[in-house]
Amino acid sequence: MRKKIAFLELIGGVSGDMLIGALIDAGLSKKDLLNELNLIDLPAWNMESKIVNRCAIKATHINFVDEKNTQKKYAWTDFTNIINDSRLPDNDKQKIKDIFNILMVAESNAHKVDSSELHLHELGTIDTILDVSGFVVGLRLLGISELYCSSLPISVGVISNSHGIMTSNSLATIEIYKAYNLPGRSSKIEFHKEMVTPTGAAIVSSLCNFKGVEFDISSISYGAGTNNPENYPNVLGFWTGEKFYNNQEDLLLLETNIDDTTGEVLGYTMEKLFQSNAIDVWFTPIQMKKNRPATQLSVLANSSDLDEISRIMLVETSTLGIRIKRIDRIKADREIHEIKTNLGNARVKIKKINGKVINFSPEYESCKIIAKQKNISLNDVISLVIQESKNKLS
Repeated sequence: MRKKIAFLELIGGVSGDMLIGALIDAGLSKKDLLNELNLIDLPAWNMESKIVNRCAIKATHINFVDEKNTQKKYAWTDFTNIINDSRLPDNDKQKIKDIFNILMVAESNAHKVDSSELHLHELGTIDTILDVSGFVVGLRLLGISELYCSSLPISVGVISNSHGIMTSNSLATIEIYKAYNLPGRSSKIEFHKEMVTPTGAAIVSSLCNFKGVEFDISSISYGAGTNNPENYPNVLGFWTGEKFYNNQEDLLLLETNIDDTTGEVLGYTMEKLFQSNAIDVWFTPIQMKKNRPATQLSVLANSSDLDEISRIMLVETSTLGIRIKRIDRIKADREIHEIKTNLGNARVKIKKINGKVINFSPEYESCKIIAKQKNISLNDVISLVIQESKNKLS
C-alpha cells in the first residue's frame, strides 16, 4: 500500500505562481486545471504559462491575466462568498477557505486592525483567489495525498510596495512564521527581495508537513518566480514520488538450515526466541545435501534485537551460520479490548484498516478459560465472543 506524495524544495522561496508553475511542470493538465477553476464565478481571466531559464534550471512560469483589466479589489468576505458559491468539491472549498483565514489573521495582526477594516492591496486581487484555489485543485488532480516542505529562506534588506518601504520579509509573512512555528533558514547569499509571499506562506503552513520523509522519487519539476537574479535560481522544486503505508515496518528475517538438532531442542529454541522479543518464529521441513530431511528455522525480528536473536540461534542449535534479509512488513492497526459477554469476560483483538473495523479475533487463553468453566466447546465460546464483539464494538 503506497501513497503518492510531494516535497517542496524552496530554493528561491515560495509564492502562489511558483507553486502552480511547479504543478504544471510536473505534468498537471492546464486544460483540466482551467476547467476546475472556471467553476469559480470570477471576471474573465486567463492563465499564461511558459518555460523559462532561472540560472541553469528550466522551470515553468505562470501568470494569471485579468482579461478586462478590472483591477477590482476584494475583501475577505468576498473571498469566502466566492468560494462558497463556486461548484468546487466541498473538500477543496474548505482547504481554500482555511488558507484565506490564515492570510486574514496574519494581515490583521500585522497591521493591528480588525479584518473588516483591512485594505488588502496586492492580496485583494483575482490573483490571490486563483493562486490559492489553483494549488489546492492542482494537488487533487495530481493525486497528491501528502505534502512535505523544506525550511523557508529568510530575506535580508527592504522592499517597496503599496504599504511603503518595509522589510523584505513582509509583516504578514512574519506573522504566519510565528503563528505556525515554521522552520526558517539563513544563507550566505543575501536575498534582497521578498522570498516568501504571504500567500505562499499561508499555503505551505496550511497544507505541508515540515518534517523529514523518505520516499521513492519519480519526478522533479520546477516552478519559476518572476524575477531572474544572477546569483541564485529563483525556482521552487516539486519532488513527487511514493511512500509506503504508515504502518510499514523495517524488519529482519533470519533463517538457517538445520539437519542434526532434535525436535526437543528446536522447541526450546523457539521458546527462548519468543522470550527475547522475536516477532514470529516458525519451522519449515526441507531437504538438504544427500536428500537428508532437515528443518529451516525462520525468525522475524526488529533490527534492534539482531544481536540477541542471532546469539540464541547460534548457541541453542547446531547451525554454523545465519542468513539475514531486510524486509518490509505492512500491518493493520489493531486494538485489544476486554468485553463482558453472557459467558464471562473475554479479550478480543480488533483489526482495523483506515479506521474501519475489518475483523474480530478472540484471544485463545481467555476463551479456553470460559470453555472449561462453563463446560462447553471452545468453538462455541469463540463464536459467541465474536458475535457479542460485533454488537458492542462495531
